[in-house]
Amino acid sequence: MWDMLRIGKVSLILFALFVLSSVTLLASEIKVTLDGEYIDASPVVISGRSLLSMQDMEKLFDVEIGFFEDENFNQIKIANENVAIFMTINFDIAYVNGDYIELDFPAVIVNEKVLLPMRFIAETLGLNVEFYDNTIILTKNFIRLVSLTETVRRNEFASISIIGRPYAEYVATVIYNSGPSIAGGLGVKTSDVYGNIYWSWRIGSNTAFGTYEIIIEGDDEIFITTFSVVN
Repeated sequence: MWDMLRIGKVSLILFALFVLSSVTLLASEIKVTLDGEYIDASPVVISGRSLLSMQDMEKLFDVEIGFFEDENFNQIKIANENVAIFMTINFDIAYVNGDYIELDFPAVIVNEKVLLPMRFIAETLGLNVEFYDNTIILTKNFIRLVSLTETVRRNEFASISIIGRPYAEYVATVIYNSGPSIAGGLGVKTSDVYGNIYWSWRIGSNTAFGTYEIIIEGDDEIFITTFSVVN
């Protein structure tokens, strides 16, 4: 299975080591939430990509991770009962349930620690991944974000569009400083045949500047994101 991946691996590893020696590891202040709860995990940012250690990955995604049988110990297996992901250190191809997948960033070793690409593994395991306000937001549900007004001024309209399950009821709530609100164009709506739902609501003239959560719930699922009211 891995013979194809071994071709050119030596030159690729040398190139990857050169690249890693030239990047700056950021002292990350990025937070991680899973279904609305903050998780004790410490992402490392390399070239704009968030990576997690094997230990954090196992804890966060409830998977088993270990070295695949190989004399060089540079191949990794990430698996749960439904998905098996095989990755090679510094190689931009993964093998997932029988299919080869091209990666935009590989698994790497930095300071003797294995770091794995967070977005690729999360999405392969069926999680939704969003990034707002230095927070990686992970959700295990079916809801997918289509569009969002990330910043809005007072007296203007904000909006959010998602894809959920077809013909299902979802309620959108904004958590302001004064408390939860389903006023205006928020509240309960039913998705169409394709699962599409759209909410639009006006920002009041007295709304305080700041960042607010939007919580979308329905069909035993929850999706949380944020938007900001600016001057």
